[in-house]
Amino acid sequence: MQNNYRLKEGCEFYHYDGARDKEEFIVRTPDRRQFKISALSKDILQSLDGSRSLDDVLCDLEAKSISISSSDLHNLLLQYGKLKILESADAQLNNGPNSQCQPADIKLPFLLHWKLLPERHVAWIAARLIFLYHGVSIVAGLLLIVLAHILVYYPHSSLTHISNAGSLWVLFLCLGSVLCHEFGHAAAVSRYGGQPGHIGFGLYLLLPSFYADVSEVWKFRRKERMVVDLGGVYFQQLSFVVFGLIGHYFSAPEFFVVCYFIDLMAWLNLNPVFRFDGYWFLVDYLALPNLYQHARKYMAYQIRRALGYPAKAVTVPRTHWYKYWIFVVYALVCNLFLIAVVWFSYRYLTGLFHGLPKLLPEIFSSILTALRTHDLALFLNRLIALFFAIAFAGSALVGLYKYATVGIRYCRAKLYAYKVT
Repeated sequence: MQNNYRLKEGCEFYHYDGARDKEEFIVRTPDRRQFKISALSKDILQSLDGSRSLDDVLCDLEAKSISISSSDLHNLLLQYGKLKILESADAQLNNGPNSQCQPADIKLPFLLHWKLLPERHVAWIAARLIFLYHGVSIVAGLLLIVLAHILVYYPHSSLTHISNAGSLWVLFLCLGSVLCHEFGHAAAVSRYGGQPGHIGFGLYLLLPSFYADVSEVWKFRRKERMVVDLGGVYFQQLSFVVFGLIGHYFSAPEFFVVCYFIDLMAWLNLNPVFRFDGYWFLVDYLALPNLYQHARKYMAYQIRRALGYPAKAVTVPRTHWYKYWIFVVYALVCNLFLIAVVWFSYRYLTGLFHGLPKLLPEIFSSILTALRTHDLALFLNRLIALFFAIAFAGSALVGLYKYATVGIRYCRAKLYAYKVT
């Protein structure tokens, strides 16, 4: 083995806080990609300076009483080469897809995305919002959030006052609150000495959404990552305070409607079933990086064992008893909730497609009326209604397609394994 490998310049290593029973690290590339690796892999990668052959690396490992064959070491480096973090004359090095070694899962991607605010602007703004994470500011902020909810919900428990709310204003204000959500994540990253990335806007499936690059969070301690996870909801609730006060002072129904949507978005974000903020908070709290996969396999094992079928044992990493039961409850609720989501998505789609033949002509008729009367507000209102009528249906279809694809692949793999045996 005469090929001399070298770790690409600019790669950094950070201790990963969250590993159980073993030491793990994060390797971060200059282009902000990050991968979790073992302590042995870290030692091997750090020893690759381009001047030493793999035989030299093997000798060093043997001196440390680490037994690894030359072919295993070569295959290991080929895998890291596919991650674009090594340089070598080896022709096989960069073959294959650029995978981030993520487990097979249901991925609901951004179809389109654009950078809305560049990294330097986000970092500048986030640095000036750090004070909201200081102890006194957090206490004051939480108190204001509680008082704002009383102000919004108690005197305005009836929904009659929001009937005249303009949908365009509601949409723009909601998007503004989501932007506050992303700055909450970015400010938390700055709070712990990280460099927040850009904030972007895209279509998550077919639905508009903001996103923030907080990839540096993996070099933080678990408690710090948990603050970053909740930072978005915290900042969005602070926007609730502002909107609630404005709505109360000016008697503007749009601001109350936005407050209701902010709470709805907070509940959705904190729902750990989906891979939103609540899921990542639970991942960091339980120190289980692949929480969803653990929960799915654990419940499948328990069901098969209860029915008397042979099943490969699935063990949960050792943890405190209360965290174990949190995991068990999550595993049960997660699987039941996903079944419910598929069912309600089916019911929603059947009802929607049944009503579309009536809804779409009404929207198109309103659009034509707005064009004839030069009513810009009505035109934009109906255009937004048309977009969401299509976007919600399309997103539900894509989501069901993803779940169906995973189910088919799972059944196909089981059938193949059965034929082989």
